Amino acid sequence: MPRFRPVRSDGSRAGQAHPDYRSPHPPTERAPGSRDRYRRPDGSQAIPTFVVLDADLQELGFLVERPERADEELHEALATFAREHPELQGVDRPWSEMPPDTRLAVRAFLKEWRDQQFDRWTRYLFEDLAEIAKSARARAS
Repeated sequence: MPRFRPVRSDGSRAGQAHPDYRSPHPPTERAPGSRDRYRRPDGSQAIPTFVVLDADLQELGFLVERPERADEELHEALATFAREHPELQGVDRPWSEMPPDTRLAVRAFLKEWRDQQFDRWTRYLFEDLAEIAKSARARAS
């Protein structure tokens, strides 16, 4: 089912900047190296969900959509699920190569599993923010 964003009276859509707005920050393509700053250890691009800046807009640290330790837990859970369900054809393949029925089973497992991790992953968020704050204090002194 397609999702539509409402169009504002100025012609922009909800979730888009006003057509006359010009960001003071250059687009990623024009900022050398900025695209590579948020890489995961496996080389994949991570999306920063929080970038912590100081008063001079210098980056102190960042958090990505799924911290490394949560990513490790996810991979372990998927490996365990694959071992426990050998009847699912292609369960150990990458997502894009799994048969549709296997994908549905993995998706159902992941939904329930992620819900069970919410409190711990929220704690990771605050622990990581505390580390950024601690390192900022250390740099300031």
